[in-house]
Amino acid sequence: MGKAEVVVDTNVPLVANGKADQAGLKCEDACVRKLIQVQAECQTLLDDKWLIIEEYRRNLSHAGQPGVGDAFFKWLWENQANPQHCRIVPVTVHADRGFVEFPDDASLSSFDLSDRKFVAVALASRTSPRF
Repeated sequence: MGKAEVVVDTNVPLVANGKADQAGLKCEDACVRKLIQVQAECQTLLDDKWLIIEEYRRNLSHAGQPGVGDAFFKWLWENQANPQHCRIVPVTVHADRGFVEFPDDASLSSFDLSDRKFVAVALASRTSPRF
């Protein structure tokens, strides 16, 4: 059996960096542990349009410092082409929903547009990744 696949929302490394006022120390610690686990045990899913990587780049440090979230981004950047650690998933941009792969469901119309890429990648992967 292969590695578990995951989609990592940008908030996880941001919380791990201590850059989310709404998250307490317990949550920050959980995010740190999860990012370490992802690097050791999982395959991270990324979109073929590089939208997830670009969002990470805007919010995290390429240098891998000073936080664990930054270290995760550096590791991911260095391993994005390594199929042991990452898998690139094709997604299709849609003018209204953001992505063809994002459900066409009126109850999701208020779902944050900037987070739809994570859902689209998860659904397009066809493997039921973890979040």
